[in-house]
Amino acid sequence: MQRTIFNIDKMRTLRNCEEAVERGPKVLKQELKFGAQNPPALIVSDIAPMAFDVAQKLGVPGVAIANFSWDWIYEGYVKECKPFPGGSWT
Repeated sequence: MQRTIFNIDKMRTLRNCEEAVERGPKVLKQELKFGAQNPPALIVSDIAPMAFDVAQKLGVPGVAIANFSWDWIYEGYVKECKPFPGGSWT
């Protein structure tokens, strides 16, 4: 979580990430239900990985559009904040 451009709460960011992962299965189920009720021809995403799970399960193409990658955003967090998991972010 970024309070200001100069003050980042890395531990809150970690908790937010963990909470998002925990909500993932429920959100995926909701997205699949919505997609079944409103069948898309294509899913376009700003690199949100779940969008491509939804596209695959609905049997439609998925397109990623991005101008950066989260791996380099979180790389500094992993180095500076030990509770962050290491490994590949991509």
